Amino acid sequence: MAYKSISVEITQEHFERSIKGSPREAIKELIWNACDADAQSIEVTFGYAGLPGAETVSDIYVKDDGHGIPVDCIEEYFGKYGLSRKSVAEKSPAGRIYHGKLGQGRYKAMAAGNFVDWLSVFKDEDGNLYSSEVHINAGSRMDIHYSETAGKTDAKHTGTIVHIHGIADDKIGAISKIADPMEFMPDLLTTFAPYLLAYTDITIKYDGATIDPVRQIKKQDEKELVFVEEGKVPVKARVSAITWKQAQFNKLFICGNSGVVYAELDYGPLQKSSTSIYLMGDLFEQMHRENLLAMGRANPAYAYFEDEAKKFAKELIGEQEADNAATEVTRIKEEGVYPYEGEPEDEIRKAERDVFDVLAVQVNRAVPQLKTSPRQTKKLTYRLMREAINTNPASIKTILTEVFNLTQQQQDDLAELLTHTHLPEIIDTAKTVSDRLVFLQVLEQMVYNNSIGAPIKERTQFHKVLLKELWIFGEKYTLGTSDQSLRNLLKAHIKCLGRDELLPEIPPEAIDDLTRIPDICLFQQICPSYENFEHLVIELKRPTLTLTLKELDQIRDYALTVADNLQRRLLLAKSLLSDSGSIFVQISDENLHLVRNLCDEVFGSKNFVSQISIKKGSVMFAKKLLNSATFYIVWYAKDKEKIKFHPLFTAKDYQDFAETCGSHLWAEDTLTGESIRVEPSNRNIIDSYLAAHPSYKLFGTWSLNAQGNEKQQGYKYEGKTYFPPKGTQWKTSYPDGLDDLKAKNRLQIEGDSLRVRLYYEDYPISRMNNLWTGIGAVSNKIYVVQTATELPKRCMLMTTDPGDLVLDITCGSGTTAAVAEQWGRRWITCDTSRVSIALAKQRLMTSTFDYYKLAHEDQGVSSGFIYKTAPHITIGSIVNNDPPAEETLYDQPEIDKSKVRITGPFTVEALPAPAVKPLDDVGDTEEDLSARQTDWRDQLLATGIMGRGGDRLEFSRVEALSGTKFLQAEAETKEETPRRAVICFAGETKPLDSRMVAMAMDEVERLRPAPKLVIFAAFQFDPEAAKDIDEYIYPGVTVLKAQMNTDLMTEDLKKKRSSDQSFWLVGQPDVELIRDGRSKRKFKVKVNGFDYYDVKKGTVESGSTSRIAMWMLDTDYDGMCIEPKQVFFPMGGKKDGWNKLAKTLRAEIDPDLIEKYAGNESLWFMAEPNTRIAVKIIDDRGIESLKVIRIGDE
Repeated sequence: MAYKSISVEITQEHFERSIKGSPREAIKELIWNACDADAQSIEVTFGYAGLPGAETVSDIYVKDDGHGIPVDCIEEYFGKYGLSRKSVAEKSPAGRIYHGKLGQGRYKAMAAGNFVDWLSVFKDEDGNLYSSEVHINAGSRMDIHYSETAGKTDAKHTGTIVHIHGIADDKIGAISKIADPMEFMPDLLTTFAPYLLAYTDITIKYDGATIDPVRQIKKQDEKELVFVEEGKVPVKARVSAITWKQAQFNKLFICGNSGVVYAELDYGPLQKSSTSIYLMGDLFEQMHRENLLAMGRANPAYAYFEDEAKKFAKELIGEQEADNAATEVTRIKEEGVYPYEGEPEDEIRKAERDVFDVLAVQVNRAVPQLKTSPRQTKKLTYRLMREAINTNPASIKTILTEVFNLTQQQQDDLAELLTHTHLPEIIDTAKTVSDRLVFLQVLEQMVYNNSIGAPIKERTQFHKVLLKELWIFGEKYTLGTSDQSLRNLLKAHIKCLGRDELLPEIPPEAIDDLTRIPDICLFQQICPSYENFEHLVIELKRPTLTLTLKELDQIRDYALTVADNLQRRLLLAKSLLSDSGSIFVQISDENLHLVRNLCDEVFGSKNFVSQISIKKGSVMFAKKLLNSATFYIVWYAKDKEKIKFHPLFTAKDYQDFAETCGSHLWAEDTLTGESIRVEPSNRNIIDSYLAAHPSYKLFGTWSLNAQGNEKQQGYKYEGKTYFPPKGTQWKTSYPDGLDDLKAKNRLQIEGDSLRVRLYYEDYPISRMNNLWTGIGAVSNKIYVVQTATELPKRCMLMTTDPGDLVLDITCGSGTTAAVAEQWGRRWITCDTSRVSIALAKQRLMTSTFDYYKLAHEDQGVSSGFIYKTAPHITIGSIVNNDPPAEETLYDQPEIDKSKVRITGPFTVEALPAPAVKPLDDVGDTEEDLSARQTDWRDQLLATGIMGRGGDRLEFSRVEALSGTKFLQAEAETKEETPRRAVICFAGETKPLDSRMVAMAMDEVERLRPAPKLVIFAAFQFDPEAAKDIDEYIYPGVTVLKAQMNTDLMTEDLKKKRSSDQSFWLVGQPDVELIRDGRSKRKFKVKVNGFDYYDVKKGTVESGSTSRIAMWMLDTDYDGMCIEPKQVFFPMGGKKDGWNKLAKTLRAEIDPDLIEKYAGNESLWFMAEPNTRIAVKIIDDRGIESLKVIRIGDE
């Protein structure tokens, strides 16, 4: 047989990791490799060498009857570390789920020996058997020699023998241990148990002994787990606990549903138990394939399942120990040696007995001779233990040692046991329980028993008592402040956060609200990984006092003073800002002072930058007082000392220049060189004046004098000598500077003074201040609160550079995102309205922008743009003969006319968030929701559900439905043959999700008699939930979606609502998948509109595409989120949507294709069989529908 050599592509780190690994893990990996090779019989055996009685393991053999290693696959399998065929396939040819995927398991054999041989038999395509060989020498950096051609063989079946030899001296000890079945079999049993239980046709033998979990199992417990996350499909897993007949190698194992173990976790409570825990689910298999198990707890579902598995294990082990302890205590009582008689008198005595029972059970395990000792000895020992518990727990070890003459080893074991049992803590806990029970009895007397004598004083007595017993409010709380102001409470909170730098930012004593004093305030840290604390404010009141709104308002006012909703947003914004960042808050005049106060508190008054006043495009006329003509932008910096700022400029008009110069305004006739002083009457109409004199060039004059007494000599100009006024000197050098100004024609005689000229063109721009005019109103609004682009543009250009990140937490129509995209900034924007998000997506995807020239093409947008500049010639630069300065015009980058830019890639992500209600609205949530549903039932009875063409589904009765949780109402239709309907109302604060739909459908299927109509009514439908509703089939039942008018959320709006617009039917998307007759993999999608329920006929009728605002096609849907490959805007018309983009990019865009993107039919696309495609449709009301089609099901 001819051999060939290759060298494994492996780093030094991985090489050392392979040869220094654990022999235990090496054997396990080889067994897993055999399982992955579809072996039914796997056997591990050992060879020995050495003198009789001193033999050591010299060889390890792992033999299997799997499919073998074909010769033409050897180089692929062994040539590169980390490369495996199993990384692309999930199952073996026989359908087993693979354990390995990284191509590293075969190299772990190096941890057991320096030489490893694979002797394999495989079948070719014709069924003939051939042999192959692979030899690895770890000593030569894992050079591989293998058979170049297949050899003939007399073998009867396929399989592989892995032979490990050349065992290093430092490995012999570890190898000897695993060669002992008593040592290693428990480890193998617990590791492979779930796999062997799943694949019962596999036999694993270890040194002649069969690993048989069925015979070793004492009992098995299981629990189903479900992780539910808002807006996502529930994730399922299960935890299986196997209690063995004998103690085994017990850990927490992470497995797939097939029983393949991917990870082992140590969990303390399992170590001394006889139970193994297996956490099993598809999630873990997926994470293993994606190489994410090492970061498991970063996945919320994984973290939840692991915690639940540990909780299940702890409860199970606790039950086992309790059963064992109960049996042990019963035995002690039956022997008559228990040191207590009768039942405990009270909870205190019961707690003392519980401590003794725990100790007695542990001592009996640690000191076995106690069980066999005489009865009197036992009785005395237990009595001494009882006294020691109450007086000196540390003496227990001494007592037992003296009585039973314990060996040193037994004494050490006992000491470890007492430490492990945490006896002092148990006794302290029992004493604490006792003390607390006494306190509760005293507290009851203090509060309710008048026989004590004089009434207890609230502040000086009762308050002080409670401070020592804060556990009564919950163990999770610690003392924050007592009898101190809210200002001190804020200080304590800041210190808890470790943010002492914020202490100077606490508002001054002058703010009265913060001088208020609550009795007690307790702290609880919600999660150690976040700067998030909960505060419990306690107000003490006499038990005879009747609580009124006044007392309740007192607590509410504390909360409002310390934490406001906007304040929390500002604090969050501050934490997100970079050190050089800025925040802009747009606000009206009636709330301006409140926002300023909050911003001062959050950012510090020292970081206030400016209050920008914006003149409104239209004036709001007041009935009595002043009309409102402005709104404001409040600007704060994270750190004003580090703020990034670029000044912006506006073109200076002649009138501004004239008013700035005033009486010093002149005009130079460029034809004659004559200087003419502009009269006051012409200064006010300077534009007309210049129009009448086109050769005139404006300039103003400025003083040439500065304070000082050095350069006071006279200067002769045009036949007259001029001197600086008394107490001043020439601003420039004498006489050279003045001569230079004369040469530049910059001197001007004005009365008896010599002044310097400054032309309009010397500085034709004005630096922008905090009064912004000319913004104007937004024309062609697409959103009700749409902002003019000029506002975010100015804020952005002043405080950011290209490539910086901008956040807008109120997306609206996407103005900020569009402006950021135009000016090369990265952006994040969010909104709770789906209509808003849909509009912003369309706006961004169909926008075009000028292409700005980059400062450095090779560095990209972060290098900035090439900007236009403007001269800034000042008096100082003229008199000092300095080179003229230039101002960068950040809003005027140079444009490459040959290019047009469109929006770059962006993602849309949905993140569920809880709704935050004002504290005034906080009450009993269930009662509040029940009251809402009563209103909705009444409204549904009054208005029915609006269908197409004004038709209506009406009801003769709508009543609450009892016995169900997710179906809240039942109704009867107003028809010749009435039908029973059941209704599921979604809440106000989040979309109807798939989980609620599934729960409601489960209830529908249990109802008897079954309803004819199921109606899901919601303010907003999650697309996946809408899809589930549309696709639900139940014999004899019609399922409908009813959109609820948002006016139903608000009583004030409900009064103004027209009576027939409370509920309306939502259609189902009618989507057709069309296959190209010439190809099995080429398809296109046609959206035919919505199928609507005809309330008159009781049937579903086809609709049109006229109401579709936007639809998207994902040609490879992953079941979680839409990644659109094609996007269409049917309602955009000829002027908007893609047509607008096509008009701008006429030279580069195919107009025929653009026209298709405004229609209801997609472009052709390629898709493999069983691929899922998804079509999301958004109608003109912002309602989203999702249709998913599997290729092959069409």
